[in-house]
Amino acid sequence: MPDSVETPTLVLVRDLIFATKISSTAKQLEVSVRMLADPSKLQPLDGRMLIVDLNLAGAIEAAAAWRVGAGEAGTRAVIGFLWHVDDE
Repeated sequence: MPDSVETPTLVLVRDLIFATKISSTAKQLEVSVRMLADPSKLQPLDGRMLIVDLNLAGAIEAAAAWRVGAGEAGTRAVIGFLWHVDDE
């Protein structure tokens, strides 16, 4: 059964190239995603997973608050990524 009938995976990313790659992969896998570019819009949204661009200003704090907002610990997964040029 496709994931599209369930709660979407949230994607917090501003970079158009990353957003396009994530969207096209999700479409191939029949996974519903909701794209966001503004960390302040994340908190009220429901989802079971978040993919977040850690280079986006305010994203780490927004992701932490979103995960805690779930109530039960461990019910929300967060996957973060950095740009390939950040080697430190």
